[in-house]
Amino acid sequence: SRLDLTPFAAPTTHLLKKTEAIVIIARSKANTLLLSKRDENEADHPAAVNTTDPIWIWDGIRGVLTKQGLRYFPERFTDDHGGRTRKTILTDPRICAVPGWSIRFDEPTVILPQPHQAQTVGGRTQLATNATPRDYLTTLSGPMYAGETGRTIEDFLTDFAVHLHETGQVSYEWNQQSAVWLIGNVDPQTGSVPYGFWYRGSRQLELSAGSPGSQFGLWGTAPTVRLIGV
Repeated sequence: SRLDLTPFAAPTTHLLKKTEAIVIIARSKANTLLLSKRDENEADHPAAVNTTDPIWIWDGIRGVLTKQGLRYFPERFTDDHGGRTRKTILTDPRICAVPGWSIRFDEPTVILPQPHQAQTVGGRTQLATNATPRDYLTTLSGPMYAGETGRTIEDFLTDFAVHLHETGQVSYEWNQQSAVWLIGNVDPQTGSVPYGFWYRGSRQLELSAGSPGSQFGLWGTAPTVRLIGV
């Protein structure tokens, strides 16, 4: 497992600006970013970057982020979603072991397992791509995944920035069948679920949202275990 930290106390718009800056700084230092690797022994391949606009955000997501209108950790993807406001999770020790900070344990990979690649370790089976956000959320409620939650936009941005800083590689690539549904969030106005990925075609990190019933072979999710505080 890998230890990760998410600064929930920081505004999401601030995290977006920091991630954008890290992309540009990393490129300027190395002259290029690298594509993600399934195996560290693979040769390096450059990742082209849109340095003018390295992060593309759908207007529907941008608006709800600006208003801090997303809900966190929905129990279901219905009108009665059971999600919580950002403010309430900051001091909840089940989410933020230290107020404002979520301490997480994750699988050390940024390439999601495909249906034929999901492994079972210690009685837990990895969540493979090609299921709906609704399916993933239902699966996480089962005993095999006790203590796990979906990732949020804040988790996603933090993970992307840290991985880039440590390895020089982009992550969660659409072209590697690793676009990720961020099922730790829901837009209460539309019922849509955010998703994110790096896309080689636009040379950008992209954030958008879709229906919880959508199913795409290239997309999956990446649950996380959060340390519980006292």
